[in-house]
Amino acid sequence: MTKIESHISKFEPISLNEMNDVKLMSRVDTKFVFNKSLLFEILPILQEDYRVLKVDEQRFSRYRSIYFDTPDFLFYNSHHNGRINRLKIRFREYLNSELCFFEIKKKNAIGKTIKSRVSVKKSCRSLHEIHHQFIEKHLNNNFKLNYCHENFFNRITLVNKKLKERLTIDFNFRFKSHPGRMINDVKNIIIAELKQERLNRDSLFYKIMRKNGVRKTGMSKYCFATSTIFPKLKSNRFKPNFTILEKNNN
Repeated sequence: MTKIESHISKFEPISLNEMNDVKLMSRVDTKFVFNKSLLFEILPILQEDYRVLKVDEQRFSRYRSIYFDTPDFLFYNSHHNGRINRLKIRFREYLNSELCFFEIKKKNAIGKTIKSRVSVKKSCRSLHEIHHQFIEKHLNNNFKLNYCHENFFNRITLVNKKLKERLTIDFNFRFKSHPGRMINDVKNIIIAELKQERLNRDSLFYKIMRKNGVRKTGMSKYCFATSTIFPKLKSNRFKPNFTILEKNNN
């Protein structure tokens, strides 16, 4: 048993069915990036207020995401340029349970994340007619899209016992283009994301982050991987986030 598994084994479990009330397909997301060593300090503090998602006896899940963008990287550049309304289009594969979804993730003008998704049999690196129909239905636009890259990570999902709130804790993040080698140079990084109906700074996790001097960040795994794989793209707006990654990856 790994150190992380040992810690999360002490949390009360919650099943997928029990999580229906906290799907939060429309929500406010707040991200934090910190070194893995801090995770081992804060997990015991979270045990009383949070339950851990347990699927098929597993308390953390393995994820694979395949991202698409336009030939001129419209989605990446919209994020980089600080556009209020922006998109991500991807496959999200849950490797433990063999579930797979095709997803459109939108950030609207008031900072809400709105996710639309449809269950699919498998992920792929090219889009078919059914995927384009889904995009047109939800965006009233049928973008020309190319495979961009894919990433892999492990995720712990915690559910607050009292608040309508989920906390995802991602680790072992790595990514690659196709064809291309796997890039795995952020092994000591934790990317945590607080998902709430509206921002609530009274959340125990938010308070713990503030106490430890960890500030919220706009870190995007998609943008970090894209700028790394395609270094000719402009990335100056993301440099403060990259500095946070470098600082916490030691």
